[in-house]
Amino acid sequence: EMEEGIRKCTVVIIFLADSYLNSDNCKREFCHAIKMCKYLIPVLVPEGGMTRYGSSGWTGKGPEDPQWWMHAAKMCTPNAHPDTGHPIAWSMLQHFDPIDMRGEGQTAPGCSAELEIRRRIASRFHRGEHIKHKNDANYALWA
Repeated sequence: EMEEGIRKCTVVIIFLADSYLNSDNCKREFCHAIKMCKYLIPVLVPEGGMTRYGSSGWTGKGPEDPQWWMHAAKMCTPNAHPDTGHPIAWSMLQHFDPIDMRGEGQTAPGCSAELEIRRRIASRFHRGEHIKHKNDANYALWA
């Protein structure tokens, strides 16, 4: 079901938290989105407590650091697709600017983070047609 949903969508919003990086279903979701060359909107979520997979928030650096995405590879254990055992290419996140919801007021309805998510979703469509992601070439090189 998840794979079919990703196949049919244009945009995949990933709410990144340390716990996301260690959930088998979340690893599958990320890998399917990358494999299908989907436009990702990475959202860094605030801490809300511990889960069985780790922190419920993103504890890494934010968008001010060009290598913010490296936290994903560091926190993911094991860094392997749960079905195939292949390494997960978290480095693909570097091609997308994250939206940081960890700041004061960034989880309130109508906040700047929410508006940015909406703007990015809308930017992927033009007259009802999907706009190809500017990084399709990067996906082709990676595959």
